[in-house]
Amino acid sequence: MIIYHAHLKVKQEAISAFKKATKKVVTGSQKEAGNLQYDLYQDVTNPTIFVLIEIWQDREAIAFHKETSHYKEFKEKLPDLLIAPHDVDAFEGEKLN
Repeated sequence: MIIYHAHLKVKQEAISAFKKATKKVVTGSQKEAGNLQYDLYQDVTNPTIFVLIEIWQDREAIAFHKETSHYKEFKEKLPDLLIAPHDVDAFEGEKLN
């Protein structure tokens, strides 16, 4: 499986718009056949920091995801919502429990 942790720093004035945009991509992504997890987390001490955790069955599922309208729309909106470009940690892993 492929795991992504996307770290996003959102403009204070854009938090509501970011959450709205993210809800659409999360909902759409969770319905995709190759998606195992797609969840958004907000830092409790700094509300401008978010982590998007994605787990995909394989690279084909990711390729399909990147062609969906919900992903493309989200990606297009991100630059206006973020303080800086997001960082992504990606790795291939195996669930142990």
